[in-house]
Amino acid sequence: MNVKVLVIGGTRFIGRYIVNELLRKGHKIIIYHRGRNECEFIQKVEHMHGDRRDYTKFKKDMAKLSPDGVVDVIPLYPRDSKAIVDSFHGRIRSLVHISSGGVYGFRAFIPFKEEEQNLIDEARYPYAYSKRLCEQIIIESQRLYEIPCVILRLPAVYGPYDYSSREWFIIKRILNKRRHIIIPDGGFTLVHQFYVEDVAKAVAMALENPPTKICVYNIGHEQILNLKQITRLIGKLMNYKWEEVKIPSELIPYKNPFLFRGNLVFSTSKIKQELGFKETFSIEQGMRRTIDWFCKNPPPQEDEMHNVLFNYELEDRIIQEYSNFVTHSQQSFFKKIKIREGSEDNR
Repeated sequence: MNVKVLVIGGTRFIGRYIVNELLRKGHKIIIYHRGRNECEFIQKVEHMHGDRRDYTKFKKDMAKLSPDGVVDVIPLYPRDSKAIVDSFHGRIRSLVHISSGGVYGFRAFIPFKEEEQNLIDEARYPYAYSKRLCEQIIIESQRLYEIPCVILRLPAVYGPYDYSSREWFIIKRILNKRRHIIIPDGGFTLVHQFYVEDVAKAVAMALENPPTKICVYNIGHEQILNLKQITRLIGKLMNYKWEEVKIPSELIPYKNPFLFRGNLVFSTSKIKQELGFKETFSIEQGMRRTIDWFCKNPPPQEDEMHNVLFNYELEDRIIQEYSNFVTHSQQSFFKKIKIREGSEDNR
């Protein structure tokens, strides 16, 4: 059944894929955004420009619309979600709220399941804390107004147009023919990812199957790689080999974009069992498409962050100094062992 869908945000990364997927499925789309990032879609869509955080104007704008369903791509603050609820309760058949796997916080035991209610430290994780509050607004609205709502918790999403440019951190080093790559903390941090086109398919499926009660789903690839494996996969797909240098993260002056404070692994069985969702792109297929796009569309190279992440002179110094430190430490260790053995032999 084709419906009229309002997409809040939808012109940058994940949103553009959601819009195109909904268009492919025959839905009529209205996009509400600030007008800063106009982009082309596979079909013409209706645009309405505005700032969702001008809440008074936003509610007036929403009153002019009569969508069947709403997809909120960019809810960040509780008032964002409150404005959606105030504007549409009793008026829509389906609401899809895009959230983050970050709402679980970090702990030793994985995978994270939808029913878990981890306490998040606002000071340490302000983004995740705010996203959790947004979810609570939506969950409460379902109880009060029975809004048919699905909350999708996303992992690390990647693909063409990704402005976080995580993969570019590795791709650019290969294009620059770097002989070494620093692997922080041995590269054992697990990073649950999902290719952006499959995120869009999950959104469309959730929108088209409105629940009678609130539903929360994790989504993500079936295969989960750690930081070291992601680095090796990109090297393999670009047919490039280099030496991996393992260095403690606290000694590195920049943050590897795949290094999180803990393992990010989510249980994704619920959406498969309840909605029959299946991923269509393997991580290798998704990564190949991502690499091809970044090679043709390199991110801007003049901002301050770029200068920090790609300061190869400093990176080479760190590698050399750490190598010298390890060599000296090993020599000192074995020297002490040898002296100790000699002392015992003289007894």
